[in-house]
Amino acid sequence: MRKMSCRDADKVAVRFLKVLRVVGGTPQTQPDTMTADTIDRPVEQSNVFTYHSPGDILPGTGFRRRGGVADYTVYSKIRFPLKDAPAFANSQSFMNWGNCEATGRYGAGSVDGVRSYRCRVNGQKLILDESAADNYSYPWRDNFCETRNFYVGQCPAGLGHQGQDIRPASCKQRIEGANRCEPYLHDVVAVRDGAVLRAQSQEALFIVTNGPNERIRFRYLHMLPKQFNADGMVSGRLVRQGEIIGKVGNFFRRERGTTYHLHFDLQVPTKYGWVFVNPYMTLVAAYERLIRGRGQEIKEQEDVPTASIPMRPLAIDPDAAAKPTETAIESSAGNATESKARPDERADEPSPIKAKLPRRAGGGHGGLERNGTRAGKQIAVRPVGRSLSRTGARAWYIRRYIHAGYGQYQTGYSSF
Repeated sequence: MRKMSCRDADKVAVRFLKVLRVVGGTPQTQPDTMTADTIDRPVEQSNVFTYHSPGDILPGTGFRRRGGVADYTVYSKIRFPLKDAPAFANSQSFMNWGNCEATGRYGAGSVDGVRSYRCRVNGQKLILDESAADNYSYPWRDNFCETRNFYVGQCPAGLGHQGQDIRPASCKQRIEGANRCEPYLHDVVAVRDGAVLRAQSQEALFIVTNGPNERIRFRYLHMLPKQFNADGMVSGRLVRQGEIIGKVGNFFRRERGTTYHLHFDLQVPTKYGWVFVNPYMTLVAAYERLIRGRGQEIKEQEDVPTASIPMRPLAIDPDAAAKPTETAIESSAGNATESKARPDERADEPSPIKAKLPRRAGGGHGGLERNGTRAGKQIAVRPVGRSLSRTGARAWYIRRYIHAGYGQYQTGYSSF
């Protein structure tokens, strides 16, 4: 009896498998129906909160003086990342005490004994005082596409900042005239239920949300890594929305390496990997819920004066020197959340977030490039995935940031 060769047996097996029809078996589970989600904005208008339109970055501060993108998308219904109001979203590099992000600057004398300078990109006069009133005033300003050497496909130049900088309510100086803010005085909270993604050596902390209708991750920067380690904020730790996870800092490779602020960004999964998207309107919507008042949008070419919130002092050492602007308001329990529960308390309800991490997904002003529609009384949460627009970036640009840190050296602040 002649034995069949493997080559011939393979042909028989392939032919058999092609004509094979399998019947019966366990019925497949039907996927949950996904419905469009909307976010209601407060009806009552706030009399203090104002913000520039998304994409309306400071003139000349985009990479090669390109502008931003007017993305009105709210990507997630988050809790605002700072525990208390007020808070001020604006530029750290192109406002007072900023370093102009290596675009060049020159001296401009002094103002009330404080050294003054101008950034070459727009000539705005600034002072070397981190506690300056303009830094702690409305309106908010988007800086997602501000000059940085990070790949950001959503920005017109293909490079940008990747996230939004947020200053807390106040700046306390250790000694009068120091012109620097003392760190670690304001609480930072988890914006969603999720799992922490962070190695002990990392400065960045991610919160990964993996719910039935939501795949997104949030990144926090410039907080204190040693405190993260002490609190067990490492990969696998589960957190709940509103839970305190640390304090606002100025850590960038070292203590006092940047201004006193929180860098916050968010990423969504696409076929190119985790992609940075503009968190600005997501933060605006979250802040409106925190203060229970709708903000007033300042559209292009509108001239609206800045406004500071009248604030009561922080509970600090009475011997510490402070400037008139170094005051703060802490939101009460009723104002800090959408219910009357304390910000760090949650109702005893099951969380939709799974206890595992998702697998990796397969000036010139420059003008604004529209990406989305203006919000009405409701802000839609746009589905993300293969249809996510990517302006001016290649796939390999994005893959570099699958587990991105914030590794860009910044020039010193002490000299021009």
